[in-house]
Amino acid sequence: MEHDAAVISLAALAHGYRLGIFRLLVVRGPSGALAGEIAGEIGIGATSASFHLKELDRAGLIHATRQGRNIRYALHVENVRKLLAFLTEDCCRGQPEFVGQLLQNPLAVLGNGGCTDANCAPATADIASKAKSSKASARKATASKPEKPIQNGR
Repeated sequence: MEHDAAVISLAALAHGYRLGIFRLLVVRGPSGALAGEIAGEIGIGATSASFHLKELDRAGLIHATRQGRNIRYALHVENVRKLLAFLTEDCCRGQPEFVGQLLQNPLAVLGNGGCTDANCAPATADIASKAKSSKASARKATASKPEKPIQNGR
């Protein structure tokens, strides 16, 4: 993966709802989820979900498949694998076995594609809760910024 592509992918994940959607699709595995299901599980409106899904799709982290009148989104496994490889290529001073399993089969490690450990894949409710919490934290941080005093012509 090229540096610029990694920046685009990471920028897409740098938002609470998009990270929540991404993590939800990791749990769902290759079958993915319908756009309406994603919106409901993350706790956002359809228009907002559509915007965030398009950003993740544009970054190459997920892909859309039309099913009649519905759109199903799923993790783009190969691109996620490339991103993880890019992030860890110089890992651990030449001892990649520390992250080898993750790079070999991210769905098995991160989601529904074979993960048998209950702690390995977060529950959907937990993902939605973290996405909402992240959004609330961002609003709180914005609200707590001191206002700049207005200078009357000086």
